Amino acid sequence: MNDKKYILIDFFKTFGLAILMSMFITIYMVLNSWAMIVNSEDVKKLNKISKINDPNNNVIIDATIVIVNSYNINHPCSAPQDEGFRTELLKYKNINARIIMYDLYTKTKNITQLDQERIASITIEKIKRLNPDVVYTTDDNAFKLVGIPLSKKYVVVASGLNKFPEKYISEYKLDKNKNHIYFVSETVRLDLLWNVLEKSHTLISKVYIISEDSRHSSVTNYYMTKNYINEIKGRMDYDIIYVTYVSEFRKIILDLNKKKNVLVILSLQRLIDDNGNYINKLDIVKELLKTNYTNLELGGNFVFCKEGVAICVMPDFWSMGKISANISAKYILNKYFNANFQIPANLSVIIPPNKITVNKERLDQLGYGNILHYDRVFYKIFDKCYNFDDK
Repeated sequence: MNDKKYILIDFFKTFGLAILMSMFITIYMVLNSWAMIVNSEDVKKLNKISKINDPNNNVIIDATIVIVNSYNINHPCSAPQDEGFRTELLKYKNINARIIMYDLYTKTKNITQLDQERIASITIEKIKRLNPDVVYTTDDNAFKLVGIPLSKKYVVVASGLNKFPEKYISEYKLDKNKNHIYFVSETVRLDLLWNVLEKSHTLISKVYIISEDSRHSSVTNYYMTKNYINEIKGRMDYDIIYVTYVSEFRKIILDLNKKKNVLVILSLQRLIDDNGNYINKLDIVKELLKTNYTNLELGGNFVFCKEGVAICVMPDFWSMGKISANISAKYILNKYFNANFQIPANLSVIIPPNKITVNKERLDQLGYGNILHYDRVFYKIFDKCYNFDDK
């Protein structure tokens, strides 16, 4: 037993110092490596960049993108923007995007200002906890309620805006050095329509815009009407007729029916019926068709066409999502890799392409079926009128 004791003492005398030195060196190397990482300028990037490589040996970025819809994902305005965004984002193989979505339901569940401010406050706090790379908002309410408050800390891509971006900039005193915003505007361009009418030898002598009375009009509708005026002014004779009640609308349509070669633009979202209740745009179309109106009409959304309006010209919502995804992805790559992708300047406005939708049954009924000879420009052709539930 004593022999073993002396052997252990001799061992530590011989190798103890070497063991202690080895442990000290190991600890020093670990601490030094940790210090190098902590002190690195890229520590935030390292927290984001995964060590997993794709098949092409490119580093993949784990990015967080939050989508905030003014309405809900199934709404005809929200769904195509979302689809275009996600489809385009998949093309960026270096980005592994975690996408979180919030629906504000500002047309159904949260209609009052109090309800909208409440849901916005809750959503903003959730987003802050996520600390996203990009916040993508669809349509005006999501941008106004959530996008603007977050734009000083996060990059916001605001898509589908009816209100002119310059109005947001002046009203909210947005500053390109403080607010990180890219605008994708929902601007209607009537160039395609004028070209189709000209090539099909369709004579239009005057345009009548039927719009909601400003006392009852939504902000969205107000700017839609201004948009139409900007597109028509200087090109064609036009007049604006303001309306509030369904009974007024019927009378106006019957009066316009006595005119020839006119185009009526329905810049309407809602009207008040005989019982004092609001009716939506699809019920407005039904009222139009009841009057046996015989001139050419234009609606502001393809759902008008699906219900029976002859022609609709509208921004391509899918392209809005695509444009927004490109801006978001290039910003993320520039942020973590200094990739130098060209993106618009801060507070820039991008106008997406427009598309024409037609209702074949209605065009034939009105005697404008020759327009269909130019179907290469049409986004959708509805063969007949459908009932479309827009909720």
